Amino acid sequence: MDSIFYITIIFVFAAALISFIIQRWALDRCLKHFRDFHVSVEQEVEDPVWGELTVYPGGIEILYSEARSDDSGNTETSYILFEDQMEKITAIERYHEELDEEDQARRLKDVNSLKKRGLFKKLGRMLRNLSNAFKDAISQAMGLFVSQARGKASSSMAKSQDAGIKKIGDETLGAVGNRFEPILERYIGSKVIVEAKNGDVLARHEGILKEYSSDWIELLECREKHETYFLVSDSERLRLNRDIDFFLRWIPGGKKGRRKVKAVFHCRIRNFSDSSIRICRLEKGDYQHPINLEIEPAEDAEFEVKNLPADIFSGKELPKIEHTMILESPHRGEHQVIAESWLPEVNLVIEGERVLDLCLPRARAVLRHGGPAA
Repeated sequence: MDSIFYITIIFVFAAALISFIIQRWALDRCLKHFRDFHVSVEQEVEDPVWGELTVYPGGIEILYSEARSDDSGNTETSYILFEDQMEKITAIERYHEELDEEDQARRLKDVNSLKKRGLFKKLGRMLRNLSNAFKDAISQAMGLFVSQARGKASSSMAKSQDAGIKKIGDETLGAVGNRFEPILERYIGSKVIVEAKNGDVLARHEGILKEYSSDWIELLECREKHETYFLVSDSERLRLNRDIDFFLRWIPGGKKGRRKVKAVFHCRIRNFSDSSIRICRLEKGDYQHPINLEIEPAEDAEFEVKNLPADIFSGKELPKIEHTMILESPHRGEHQVIAESWLPEVNLVIEGERVLDLCLPRARAVLRHGGPAA
């Protein structure tokens, strides 16, 4: 009887320990490929959030490259979404031209692992899929094995052990794999078309199917033309972009003789991509300033804005002195490590064709068309 009691205690603590380990380390198979990369998280209604992605078993955190202030002046360094809040995400985007050399190499290594799958990797994936297909059977077999090993025991202790075994089996099997779907499995490494719904809009994304899980589907090498939101105060993101250089200048207002001169935000943009881009507008909340400026490849253009509201600056007032900032790609300019607090916290919306990788929520997205191997 004493040995049965101690066995029961061991199983209770074993279940708790395994549960802790799984909750600490088990990550979604798609999201973990985007971990520690700079990404843009698109959400319904709200503005996109850009930063370095940290993935947890119960949610995600986007670490800002530069601290920013909210409407009340409080400092924010990250944006957190818990698991029950992630349903409002429409896409997680990883733009190729925003990756530095280290991240490019890390991404390429991950992509090559898809193209060069050896025997052991294929066998491991087959075993993982097999464990999902026979998940209930494996869990029940573990219970039967322990029941046979423990022999006779009181019904209360037996039930306690059964509960512990079931918890161990379910959480372990749930962590090592995801739902096995033969159709999606067939197109791993192939070009596919995924349809994703965002409100009343149905978008088509063409790319290489990298991975899928119960909640997400991952695509590589998508080439799409759409609007991208660049937060002007996030100088790190502007600098990282290899296709666009930004030259920013602030000229404070004042008096010239009897004439009152308005403050001016001046921006010159140079296009290094192989396709044209359109500078659409500046916007934040209710504020919107149309620009509609087309820039062809290898060309640049500039615009001025004289009516920026004071509350879109971090200090909630217009800067008093003149400032200039050059944000060139690391391939062309030097890295500036000092954040410039004078930059307005407003979104610069640019439309153009970009190459990106995508994580799309399965609740909104479905693989609609298969295609050839990549």
